[in-house]
Amino acid sequence: MTTSVCLVTKAHDFACPFHPHAFSSEPDIPDSITHVVEVKARGVLPKLTRAEYMKRCHPVPSHVLEPETEQAILALPERVDNYRGSVVAKLNKVSIRYGTRTILKNLCLTVRNGDCWALGGENGAGKSTFLSLICADNPQSYACDIELRGSGESIWNIKKHIGYVSPEMHRACHRDMACLRIVASGIVDSVGLYVRPHDSDYEMCRFSMRMLGLEHFAERSFLEVSSGEQRLVLLARAFVKDPDLLILDEPLHGFDNWNRRLVKDIIETYCRRRNKTLIMVSHYEDEHPANINHRLVLRRECD
Repeated sequence: MTTSVCLVTKAHDFACPFHPHAFSSEPDIPDSITHVVEVKARGVLPKLTRAEYMKRCHPVPSHVLEPETEQAILALPERVDNYRGSVVAKLNKVSIRYGTRTILKNLCLTVRNGDCWALGGENGAGKSTFLSLICADNPQSYACDIELRGSGESIWNIKKHIGYVSPEMHRACHRDMACLRIVASGIVDSVGLYVRPHDSDYEMCRFSMRMLGLEHFAERSFLEVSSGEQRLVLLARAFVKDPDLLILDEPLHGFDNWNRRLVKDIIETYCRRRNKTLIMVSHYEDEHPANINHRLVLRRECD
């Protein structure tokens, strides 16, 4: 049996269907919106005027992470092989070009152990390219003056210290496997899971999922959960090996208010620990965790 839902509006009405926590604040709703349709529990509730809806909204608390989970994150044992030196990444006059298009030009930057960087810039300014250099994924990085922790060993020795998530990773992940196995793939830096993790690794996988409220998704197929739940699973994957360097590209994108606040709480708690470094991309200042102490805004190069 198929159930169809039809949204009908009057002339000159501008209705906006969404979950009650979908917007971070009232100004996120365009001024032209006159009515709101709430989507809840896979159903559509009656249409309300904007004013009626706003009266029903309740602000999300300034901190939602459970104290027990917060203490468990802070109590995670320090990695034996974690970063010890002061420099995590150093770029000296790095320029990246694709054909006639200059993406980055003479970029100089030093990311030090314990730094928390906010990376911004318009679309096409080179944010994703910059992150690919830090992750050692860009072939052009080998022709540039770049120092990465782990250099001189192998690309995998660099990656084993990095936890990474991005919208591109989400779009490329179409694995019909249990969410727990998707999270476990982060231990070996693969898209799928081709190496069986140790039992102790699965314990960390379950902890990573539990802190994001995903424990009941462990055995569900990644393809069967919602887009927002998939993003939470990929975030759990980024945290699973307790990396020294977190690279988070728009980590709050697509979440409702509650999960935005939860993820921010987790990032802030995680970065309170020793030898933890953060590079986070976001277009919105209010998404930055409180730990941010450095900012870089990239400008699109004009050839």
